[in-house]
Amino acid sequence: MFSVKQRLSRTAFTEYFKVGRRFQTPALTLVHSPTAPFGVSTVVGKKVSKLAVGRNRIRRRLYAAMRRSFDASGVTKGVYIVIAKPAAATYTREALATELTTLLALPGKSR
Repeated sequence: MFSVKQRLSRTAFTEYFKVGRRFQTPALTLVHSPTAPFGVSTVVGKKVSKLAVGRNRIRRRLYAAMRRSFDASGVTKGVYIVIAKPAAATYTREALATELTTLLALPGKSR
């Protein structure tokens, strides 16, 4: 998990959600602001899973995959907001991690 300092507050989330650049995969959307200080957030709505247990499971899996990916690549700057789509509920842990890794590589390719 990320520390409280690394997670976005509600006001910061709203600000970066408006101005961030969006990248899409079939199960996830990334809102990215590269010049901001480091911050992460995930959003898993009720359309993804009706039960809170399912939403929290997906959220924990996303945070864990983000932590592994950021530690491996040494990311220390930028805001990353990951939004799960309904298709994310059908993905396994490994498939979701692969999808997230693919998604996190997209901002670097678009420069």
